[in-house]
Amino acid sequence: MKMDVKLFNNRGKVWVKINNDYVKGFAFIGDRLLKEKELYEQLIEGIKQSRLSNLLLKLNGNFSAIISNDGTTYLIADKLKSYPLLYMPFLEGWIVADQAKVILESKQQLRLNEQAILTYLSCGYLHDDMTIIEHCRIVMAGSYVKLKEKADVYHYHTHIYVKQKNSRTEEAILKEGVEVMDRAFLRMIKSIGNRPIFIPLSGGYDSRLLACLCRKFNIPNVSCFTYGDKTSYEVAISRQVAKQLRFPWYYVEYTNKLKMEFLQSDEYNDYMLFAMNLNTTSHMQDFIAFKELRNKGIIPDNAVIIPGHSGDALGGSHVKYDVLRKSNESVAQLLIEKYYTWNILRKRYKKLITKELGQELNSVIASNDVSLSCSLFDNWNIQNRQANFIVNAVRVYEYFGVDWRIPLWDDELSDFWFSIGWKQKCNQVLYNKYMFEGYFIPLDVAIYKQGNNAMKLFARIKLPYGIKDKFKCWLSIHFKLFKKYYDPNNFYLWTEVLKKKLDEDDMKYIAYLKNEINALTVLNQVRLIKKMLIK
Repeated sequence: MKMDVKLFNNRGKVWVKINNDYVKGFAFIGDRLLKEKELYEQLIEGIKQSRLSNLLLKLNGNFSAIISNDGTTYLIADKLKSYPLLYMPFLEGWIVADQAKVILESKQQLRLNEQAILTYLSCGYLHDDMTIIEHCRIVMAGSYVKLKEKADVYHYHTHIYVKQKNSRTEEAILKEGVEVMDRAFLRMIKSIGNRPIFIPLSGGYDSRLLACLCRKFNIPNVSCFTYGDKTSYEVAISRQVAKQLRFPWYYVEYTNKLKMEFLQSDEYNDYMLFAMNLNTTSHMQDFIAFKELRNKGIIPDNAVIIPGHSGDALGGSHVKYDVLRKSNESVAQLLIEKYYTWNILRKRYKKLITKELGQELNSVIASNDVSLSCSLFDNWNIQNRQANFIVNAVRVYEYFGVDWRIPLWDDELSDFWFSIGWKQKCNQVLYNKYMFEGYFIPLDVAIYKQGNNAMKLFARIKLPYGIKDKFKCWLSIHFKLFKKYYDPNNFYLWTEVLKKKLDEDDMKYIAYLKNEINALTVLNQVRLIKKMLIK
């Protein structure tokens, strides 16, 4: 079988070719750092000794590999699919690529996967190994694929059956949580060396935690940056935290001019294709800021960006234990209600996406087995939303040739938080307490995210989706109080431009057009792919 391997994403971190195989990234075994050559040696030995799955479970890091052995090609992803790999059959064998553009510009006869488009429009990303192109697949997080005459998929990692520790007091959890976080952070620093570090510092807690760790261990050459509207509370908190921790702070104001230049540039479509992997919406929000900082020479070529993905998921914010234990709905239906709200589909399409989630998620009723339901819900979130969409936001750094790390997904750290019972992690109260008592209070940055009773009340009001969306838009445009919470970066201007690019055919699956940046970005992304398929 012919193997046509096309790897073009060498931005930020390059593919290393060894004996006609390819590896990218790094990993730890314990505290031992494996760079590309050592990582490759471990992987090829694991393949030859038929212990690849066991080895991959031990590897803690961000990597991807393409390795051929004894007539079989292995496509290997780490536990988060840090460096995506696409594969598709053709007459003589297989195409393997790390960029959507390679697939879309191939000489194959391509068709959109209509079923996948429904999911894509609903939540902005796909689940499992689906892509929006028929017969094209992506290597899933925590899996590897063996390519020969056919593709065999092997799942080596899941978050469903993590052993939960018993009889730990809250005090013990908070103490151990700090110890584990410190070790994970220092592992990351070992992989970075003396390169400059930049933290995308929002007004939230996860990026602030990383800034606190940098100060706690007095890491040199650390800077912070943020962006958006100058009246945003996120900007104010970011500035305050950086000042208190004594880090240089850079701010890019999102003016209407900057936004319009980006939306109307060729770079907009180019980046969308670069970052989408045919299975997720490209993260756009910090593109302008990062470009500005690179153009001004503030972020150098050898910098490493450390965003705060995805502390809230570790802390239990996505799994509402108190809701699931009372719910008579299936896990699949709860997932639909939680995540499939970007675009509201026409009624005849809604049942199709629920069925697509599979028998297990559709058959398990939440209140009948709360622990299993929470695990299934969380596992789906991590393998699909976190890996495909949230973590994939690092593509923006790669686009500008800069490396990155995601320290909050260190294996030891994530295993620790997943070992804690769902009831203890309910509503992220314990996780927030750990951050405040372990880091924010000692370093004098215990600033709470702003809330507003009017916003909370409005969130509870039951209105048809279309009416509520239009009302929020109107409130944000006409009242500063509401703009501050619903649209702090003035993205409603952005959405007006995106809406004008669409026609009736682009909206045939949806019930109405939402005035929301994610909903409109995914519609425009599908429109772009359709245009490319017309050869």
